[in-house]
Amino acid sequence: MDESKSTFKLAMQPALLTAGVSILVSLLLWALVDDLQTQQKFNYFTWLIIAFMYFYFTKNYRENELEGNLSYGQGFKFMFVMSLIISIVTALYSYVLFAYLDPSLIEAMKEQAAEQMYQQNLSDEQIEAAIEMQSAWMTPGMMVFYSIFGSLFFGSILALIIALFTKKEVVTFED
Repeated sequence: MDESKSTFKLAMQPALLTAGVSILVSLLLWALVDDLQTQQKFNYFTWLIIAFMYFYFTKNYRENELEGNLSYGQGFKFMFVMSLIISIVTALYSYVLFAYLDPSLIEAMKEQAAEQMYQQNLSDEQIEAAIEMQSAWMTPGMMVFYSIFGSLFFGSILALIIALFTKKEVVTFED
């Protein structure tokens, strides 16, 4: 591996491509699917796409930059850096979505939560108190905060798992 290339630099392009795909899928869902529950179900599909991209880009990193030799730690580090970059980019997208593109989305999320609580047979007072408490946390700024840490958390979980499948340590015998 060329010592002048840091893991951050090498992970930047794959992370930006992965974030772009994630944002594109999110925008398509936002534009084409009205029901929030259906959108959330499709988000699981988005995570499968992201997992595939992690695997693909880490395998390329192993073959092209590390001459086919990748330890578990190196694979995890590469994907963690990707996760960090993806988290930041998607958080910026989340802010634009909630603050400018569709500010009513937060209200729709609150209504969905209230409906779910109603189905659990909670009283009107309990539902009202819960929604009031959620309102303080459901602002565009707080949604960005959740987006960063949620994406980083799930990206790290994916990295831990996928690093098992991408590691390849070549054993050489030296005299």
